[in-house]
Amino acid sequence: MSDGQRRMTGMSWGASGLALGIIATLAVTIFDDRPDVRPAPTSPPAATATDPTPPLATDSETDLALPTEAVDPDEEWLPTDDVAGVLAHGDYPGQPDPGTVLWGSSVPRNGDPGPRHEDPAGQVLGVRRSFFQWDHRTDWLPETVRADLAAGRLPWASIKPPPWEDVARGDHDEEIDEMLEALRDLRGPIWLTVNHEPDGGGRGGNVFDDPGGPSAHVAMNTRVRERMDTLGIDNVALLPAMQAYTFNPTSNRDPDQWWAPGIYDLFGVDIYTRTGTPAEQAVWTEIRSWAQERGVDVAVGEWGLLDDGDDPAVAMEEWYEAAASFEDDPELARVVALAYWDNESQSSDGWRLDGERLDTFQDLMAAPTSATWPDVVD
Repeated sequence: MSDGQRRMTGMSWGASGLALGIIATLAVTIFDDRPDVRPAPTSPPAATATDPTPPLATDSETDLALPTEAVDPDEEWLPTDDVAGVLAHGDYPGQPDPGTVLWGSSVPRNGDPGPRHEDPAGQVLGVRRSFFQWDHRTDWLPETVRADLAAGRLPWASIKPPPWEDVARGDHDEEIDEMLEALRDLRGPIWLTVNHEPDGGGRGGNVFDDPGGPSAHVAMNTRVRERMDTLGIDNVALLPAMQAYTFNPTSNRDPDQWWAPGIYDLFGVDIYTRTGTPAEQAVWTEIRSWAQERGVDVAVGEWGLLDDGDDPAVAMEEWYEAAASFEDDPELARVVALAYWDNESQSSDGWRLDGERLDTFQDLMAAPTSATWPDVVD
C-alpha cells in the first residue's frame, strides 16, 4: 500500500510516565494520526470520573489504511432535487431533526463499516468519523466521503493541515480550494474538521498541536471559511473537534481562545468517560452550557465509555436517550451526533465496543430516533 494511503492511529499521553506526579494530574490522553510528532508511549495516569484516560494505541504496520468500499462514481444515490432539499434543510448541512441523533462511530483504518456494524444491525451508521493527512485531500478523503454518502452515512472527516500560520496567511489557498471543490462535487452533506484536537492532540503533554497556538488555529479555520464562502460551498459544515479536557479547570486551558464567531457551523468535541449518566459528568454539562451560550449544536466525534465494573451498555443507552430525547433547554446546547471511537487496539482495555455494549450500540443504530442524512427527504 502506498504512503499516500497511510493512516496510523494512536494516542499521545497528556504527560510522560516519567514526569513528576504533580504534572501527571494534568494529563489527558488523546488520539492522533500523525506519528512523526508523537512521543514514545509511557504508562498512563489513572483515570478520573470526568477526565478518563483512554487506552494506548501503538504505532505499527497493522495501522495502515484499508481501502474504502468501492463506489461507482456515476452512481445516483438520491435524485438531484432531493439532495438539494437535504442541503437546504436545517441550520447547516447534515443537521438532524429535533428528537433524533446521528449515532455512529469510527472504523479502524477508515475501513468499510459494513462487516463490523452495519451488516449485523441491518442499518447504516448515522455518522462515520474518518481521519486523513493533507496529502489525502483530493483522493482518499473524497473517496471515503463519497462511499459514506452513497451508503446513507453522514461523513465527518478530519484532515491534518500544513503549519497553521502558513494556511492562515494564504500559502495553501490553492490546495484548500482543491479539497473543497472535490467535496462540493459530491452530492450530500459533509462535516469537515481541519486539525482535530488542536489543543494538544499531536505533540504530547499540555502542548498545542502546532506552535502557532489557538490564535493561529482560529486564523487558519477563518481562512478555510473564507475559501468556502468564495467558492460557494453549500454542502460542507465546518466544525472543530476539541478535547473535553480543555473544559476541565485542571487543564489550565481556555476554550474561548479556540473560538471566534462566524467560523463554525457547530461545535465538535471528543469525550471519554467512565460509565454513568451524562448528567453526572460535570465537564460534559460545562461543554453543553458553553456551546449554548454561543448558539451552536454539539457533536461528539470521539466518544468512549470505560468498563470499570458498572454496566457500560446501560450507560450507553442513557447517553443515547439524553441526546435523542432532546427538548429545548435554554441552558444546554442540543447534542446532534455521537460517534464512538471504535478502535481495534482497545480490545483489552475496557473501551472497545464488544459484548453487551456492542449489542446495545447496534440495537440503537436501528432505533427510530437514530437519524441518517437522507431521512429528511419527503
